[in-house]
Amino acid sequence: DGKRLLDLILGVVAGIDQNFFVVLGGAGGGAAEVAGHDLDAVVVGLGVIDLGLGALHQRVDHGHHAGRQGAGVLEDGHGLLALLSEGIGDTFRISLTGDPVVEVKVANEILKSLGLKEYGPTLVACPTCGRTSIDLPAIAEQVEKKLAGIKDPIDVAVMGCVVNGPGEARGADVGIAGGNGEGLIFRKGEIIRKVPEDKLVEELFKEIDAILEERKNNASK
Repeated sequence: DGKRLLDLILGVVAGIDQNFFVVLGGAGGGAAEVAGHDLDAVVVGLGVIDLGLGALHQRVDHGHHAGRQGAGVLEDGHGLLALLSEGIGDTFRISLTGDPVVEVKVANEILKSLGLKEYGPTLVACPTCGRTSIDLPAIAEQVEKKLAGIKDPIDVAVMGCVVNGPGEARGADVGIAGGNGEGLIFRKGEIIRKVPEDKLVEELFKEIDAILEERKNNASK
């Protein structure tokens, strides 16, 4: 309708004090005033999470943007997870050095882990143990790369052994469990078929395609 979504985006990267809250409307958190104009659609961003976005959330009613300048995946991700899990942060950004596409991927994974967004596959893989007789890390990496081309949400498991694999990953929509030169394809913990090790990934994705097609057909009924 031509209406602006935002009147102002106010960012602070360092040096917060009590005057910052007063400018934004005081403890009551009313509308900000800039150059004599009352602004209702305001997003306030603290570029360093440690400065107290939680305190800001309690005192200011405007929207909040969470982010950290120049942080790594773990440091940035942990701080944002804590805030978002408490309902703090109307928008956020992961800041990483390098390709910004990776920032989007990490952000999507954070939202998925909190149950705030359903997008793309979720891959789970078990740690290797004495029963593992396949090259589990290489297979998991191969599966992860192929899953990158899928946008529909689906839970996929890559497990190292046929003894515990299907049972431990029964929450997954589909998965594979390795054996001695062969492996199992399973759905929701139920074994579908046994295949040679060199066909595991190929057969897994046949099953993934079948599941997504079944969902599409069911949705159209």
